[in-house]
Amino acid sequence: MMLRTSTRKGLVRLAGSQRRALSVVQDAVDVEPAASAEDANTREAWLFVDSVFPTRLGSWDLRYLWGDCQRDRVLERLNALLTSTQPHGFQPLSLEPHHKDGGVFVRFKYNASELEDVLPAIERTLKKHAQSHGGVPSTTFLNRGSIWLVRGKPWREDMNRFPTQILRVAFDGPDLSEESLYASFRPFGRIRDLSPPSAVPNTPYRASRITFKTFRSSIIARNVLYGNTVDGTRLRAFYEPPVNAHALRDWITNHPRLSIPVLLFLFGTITLAVFDPVRTFLVEAKMRDWLDYRSLSAYQWIRKNVPIGHSGDADEEEDVEAAWQQRAEAKDALAAYVSDVPSTILFVHGPQGSGKGRMVDRLVKEQHRPTLNIDCAEITKARSDAQLISALARALGYWPVFPYLNNMNNLIDMATKGLIGQPAGLSTSIPEQVSQILDIASAAIQDLKAREAAASSDTIKKMRKASKKRDQAERSWWDVVRGIWHDPRQDVIAAPGVGDLGIGDERLDNEKDALEPPPGALALKETHMIPGVDDVDRNGATRKDRPEAEQSAVRALPLIVLRNFSSSTGSTGRDAVMDVVARWAATLAEGGLAHVVVLADNREDSRSLAKALPARPLVNVALTDADAESARGLMRARLRAVGIKEDLDDSSLKAIDKLGGRASDLAGVLRKVRAGATVEAAVEEIVARGAGELRKAAFGDDAEDARALPWTRAQAWAVLRGLVLGQSGELPYAATLAAHPFGGDGGEGALRAMERAEIVSISTVDGRPAAIRPGRPVLRYVFERLVADEVWRAAMEIEYNGPLVDKAESTVRKSEDELELLGKIGLDKQGWFGGESAAQIRAKYVIAKMKDAQRDLERLEKENAAWKKVLAKDDAPVLSSCSHLPITMSSELECVQHLRERFKAMHCAEIVANWSSTARERSQVSQRLHQDATTLREILRETNAQLNTLAPIGRLPQEILGTVFNLVAEAELPQCAAANTAGSLGWVRLLQICRGWRELCIGMPSLWGRSLGRLPRALPIFVKRAGDHVPLDYYLSTGWDRRLHGDQYPPFTDLDVLHSVSQRVERLELRNGSFTDSLSIQNALAIGSFDALQHLRIESYAVPNIRSPLKADALLTIHFRHFFMPFVAPRLTTLSLHAMHVAFDIPTLYNTLQSCPLLV
Repeated sequence: MMLRTSTRKGLVRLAGSQRRALSVVQDAVDVEPAASAEDANTREAWLFVDSVFPTRLGSWDLRYLWGDCQRDRVLERLNALLTSTQPHGFQPLSLEPHHKDGGVFVRFKYNASELEDVLPAIERTLKKHAQSHGGVPSTTFLNRGSIWLVRGKPWREDMNRFPTQILRVAFDGPDLSEESLYASFRPFGRIRDLSPPSAVPNTPYRASRITFKTFRSSIIARNVLYGNTVDGTRLRAFYEPPVNAHALRDWITNHPRLSIPVLLFLFGTITLAVFDPVRTFLVEAKMRDWLDYRSLSAYQWIRKNVPIGHSGDADEEEDVEAAWQQRAEAKDALAAYVSDVPSTILFVHGPQGSGKGRMVDRLVKEQHRPTLNIDCAEITKARSDAQLISALARALGYWPVFPYLNNMNNLIDMATKGLIGQPAGLSTSIPEQVSQILDIASAAIQDLKAREAAASSDTIKKMRKASKKRDQAERSWWDVVRGIWHDPRQDVIAAPGVGDLGIGDERLDNEKDALEPPPGALALKETHMIPGVDDVDRNGATRKDRPEAEQSAVRALPLIVLRNFSSSTGSTGRDAVMDVVARWAATLAEGGLAHVVVLADNREDSRSLAKALPARPLVNVALTDADAESARGLMRARLRAVGIKEDLDDSSLKAIDKLGGRASDLAGVLRKVRAGATVEAAVEEIVARGAGELRKAAFGDDAEDARALPWTRAQAWAVLRGLVLGQSGELPYAATLAAHPFGGDGGEGALRAMERAEIVSISTVDGRPAAIRPGRPVLRYVFERLVADEVWRAAMEIEYNGPLVDKAESTVRKSEDELELLGKIGLDKQGWFGGESAAQIRAKYVIAKMKDAQRDLERLEKENAAWKKVLAKDDAPVLSSCSHLPITMSSELECVQHLRERFKAMHCAEIVANWSSTARERSQVSQRLHQDATTLREILRETNAQLNTLAPIGRLPQEILGTVFNLVAEAELPQCAAANTAGSLGWVRLLQICRGWRELCIGMPSLWGRSLGRLPRALPIFVKRAGDHVPLDYYLSTGWDRRLHGDQYPPFTDLDVLHSVSQRVERLELRNGSFTDSLSIQNALAIGSFDALQHLRIESYAVPNIRSPLKADALLTIHFRHFFMPFVAPRLTTLSLHAMHVAFDIPTLYNTLQSCPLLV
């Protein structure tokens, strides 16, 4: 009979529940099988033996496992004890362990008697018998249990109701009095409390609560009296937890004014007692690199002996060494700072790519001190407060950290304010949290300093002790040489039975027995000094010049490095965090706890540090870019490192000189050269991109963006024009600040903002701003390009001259008004003694001032008129096809309108209809129409180009667009049309979007190198545009349809191309190959040089048995289908063989697999 699924599931659950309910019974041990027939006087009853197994007080209590291990042994002993006496025919039938209560239920039979109740007699007899035999056996070897007669009915349940000292006794019948309950339960142990009967919630029963002194008493009472009937009432005993599950929760919710402070105190205590020591230890571990796998000797050995890719670190160190010599002063300043007791902060500033980080890294490597590196950029760039705290904790090694608690604390404060009228005070501001974290770091630094100082002091003491012992030995030796000391043990003659007869060190009593001292030793007789030993220590430093304690204290100080520090991040909250970090660094330096080195891009970033150290000046170290020779040498070394060994010509060197030694720009040129571009093209691209970026950053995209900048367009243009047109390539700071358009209160702030934006850099002389230079060396050429743009320069000059024109006109008007007022006063009056009056003197001054203003006004208006002509000239279309037009248009729209009108004027329809017109007339009209069509096409192309530049994606930098193109190339590969599949250009369609995208794609060799062979007809173009350096992916497929392609391109005939690029092929695939194709590819693999080949996939239909092996040391994966050839690939990790219906012998396969040790 078929059952429904729900019915079957119900039966399974029912059977499982019954099996769990009977688990205790199944553990029972049958002592004697039941007899088939028993006497009429034979009865059965139960005993409960307590304290046999460990009592299980909860699910967490695992002592019952020990009881399970000892169960059989204990039950055998208990059975032996019970069967050794037989009062009233007592005979055990089964022993059922009850592990949760730690006891055993014993079912027995006995002979009943009508004269007396034999069960109490059996109980008394068994107890005496057990006591006389050492007690009831147990797993704990204490034998403190006893035997009890079960008066009710045993309930052998295995629920999670664990024993407690409190029993809830439910009454199935009338209530019992407290006296009756006490009399029934007192024999099992002392009762602490007994409550009167009360109703049990959600049940029809009433119950009393009995509290015993011990767990053992409550366990015995529950198992002995469960189901017992007293005065007509049946008792049911249950364990009751000592605390109600909701009592604590209810008390906490009902008393928030007390509970919340107590919980906060407990939480704070746990945090201080547990988390803070762990955090302090982990901060110290971070400084000592205990948890950094890169500092392990095993990792260092692997990096040194196992080749893992190409690492250019050593080459890079060697390359930068030339530029490092230019920073000798900065290096000496760093060394002098860390060799003295710290009292201030060392502030190292310089533009990005100037080598600040590398110089400090070398210092850290040389000092061998505990170092803590904190990258402030990761902190200031965090998008949320939780990420900020996490970033700071990672930098410090601070763990555990709970950033999400900040939001929870805010919610708790809001809730407590609604409950009790005031916040709990849990939430703290981000600067306060940062300060707390840094305090933990300060404690770790202080402990580390103390331990390092103690260790250094111990080392010095040991060295002094060893030096003193060595000096004493050398003095004794010198005394022996001089003959003033003698060791009599040297005169002892060893003989059998005679020991060492020397007593000790003795001096010679007879002066004549002394040895003659060597020449020059008499002068040292009084001082007892050994030349070269007593006056100089092992390190070569004289004792009077060696402050060992002070040097030891300095060497014990940790080193704190704050990288990318910035005091103005553009966010008030982040600025407050950086102020906290600055105060923390100042505290460490002032307290002499650590040497603090701060790295920043701008000198202005030291303001917060200066505020934190008001009484002590900072130690400033300024870095500049490398010189031209160092930059050239660095670029040559980098090019050699990537395999480009051609020397740089003069044009390349001149292009590199434009970068001015900025390491970041040199690295950008290197990346483009590795991608296949020339040095000149790479530098030109950097300059062109810089012009676009600078135009946006310094002047804004429109007027609205310009208003959001901290400077005006006129101010930016004044700096750019002055730096380009000036003779020295720099502007005097004070003169620029006093001139237009920087005159006023906001001029200096605008210059500082430009410096922070890296548009300009401000050099100092003795701490005073002295000169303004471009922010990066390459910006000088960017400035020149912007100034050379006549249209842009005209627009900026007109905007720059606008305030000057207004000022001149205002001066003229004010002068006129003042002269009119002076005329009313009277200019014909003479002064005292016939001289000029005050009005006449003032009039002359105003007239001269008005003349100067008028002269400036005329000059400015003339300049503006000339610049407006430039703008008007630029607006006219400069098209070769429009040169024949009779008028000059100012816009493309006018050009189109003119062409339309002229088309109507030519009456083309009449000329065509009039067959009498000459061929010459028709030719002239046709030529004009072709010219007009060409003009319209050029206008349309230029308009579309302008629309493309205004698109959002057109504003992305070329690096980001290149990354997007690479992702598109991975997702959409070109595919040749075949019989069953349609062809697709894939990513090649990007070239058809616009001219800019086409030029960018053509200049990315990696795009073309990963798709060789996917479009066979375009293979030469792909190979050419892939360049000579990028790795290649070569795809060969002969499955195209002959009906579509004909016989112009027979299957796979490009072996010459494959041989020419075989050394750069990383992936090679052949699909749908015929017999001839397979033979060709096998021969090509056997004789070719595939040093870079990593992935090989060949799917063919037939192949001859050729034994020439493929040798590819870099090969990682092989996939053969209907194809096989021997190979030697020591780095092979994956081999896939499918449908191997080809002829190859087993020894060849075995030898091939034996050459692949990494193949699993």
